[in-house]
Amino acid sequence: MREDERSLADPLDAVLSEVRRRLASGREGNFVAELGGSEAGYELYWAELADATAPGDPPDERYVVTEVRPVGLDGDGAIEWEPAPGGRVNVTAWNVAEAVDRTHELAAGRVVLVREELDQGSQPEFRAIFFCPAGGGGGGGSRMCRIESYQAVSGTYTVQPVAWSGGAWAADGSAIVGVANVGEIQEGEEGYLSGPTGETVYARLYEEGGERFLAVHPPRMP
Repeated sequence: MREDERSLADPLDAVLSEVRRRLASGREGNFVAELGGSEAGYELYWAELADATAPGDPPDERYVVTEVRPVGLDGDGAIEWEPAPGGRVNVTAWNVAEAVDRTHELAAGRVVLVREELDQGSQPEFRAIFFCPAGGGGGGGSRMCRIESYQAVSGTYTVQPVAWSGGAWAADGSAIVGVANVGEIQEGEEGYLSGPTGETVYARLYEEGGERFLAVHPPRMP
C-alpha cells in the first residue's frame, strides 16, 4: 500500500507531512496514536478503505475500514502503509463529508484518519468517523477545538481553538462563535456536541471558503 495523491488543500496534509518527516529521520511516524484515549473520550488511528461490500444498500456514507500504520517511504517519498498488528478490521466508519448527500464515492485503498468516539445513545457505544471529501481536497485547513457551548436559537456552537502542549490540549487564540456542525442533519441531532454534561468535548474545526464549521456526524444506527 502507498499513500494516494492528495490535494495541497487537504486538512491532513500537514499531519502527513509530519509523518513523512519522522519516517525520513528514522523516527516513529504514527504519532497520532499518542493523542486521545479513554480519559479524552476518543481514539485516533489511520485506516484504509477496504475493498468490501458497502454496509448500506444502496451505498451511503458508511465505509468498511482496516487499521493501518505507516512503515516507511517509497522511492518517491510517499508513505507506505501496512495493517496494524492486532489492529481493527472490518470496522464500519462514517464519512461525515458525504453525510448530507449520502454518497459513497471514495475509492478502496485510500488512507484516512479515523476518530473513534463514544456515542451518546441510550446504550452508549464507540463508533468511528472520518472527514474526506470525495472531490479530493478538504478545504482551506483545519485544527482542533474544544466545544464551549451550544446556542439552540441559532443552532451553532461557540468553540475554543486548542493546540497540543505539554501532553494536553491548551487554549490557542480567542473563542469563535456561530460555528455550525454540518454533521447534524436529522431531527434530534441538534446540539449533539454539547454533551454529555460535565465532559470536555473536542472536535476538528474546518475552514473552507472563509466559513468555519464542524463535521461530526451522529451515527445512524440500523
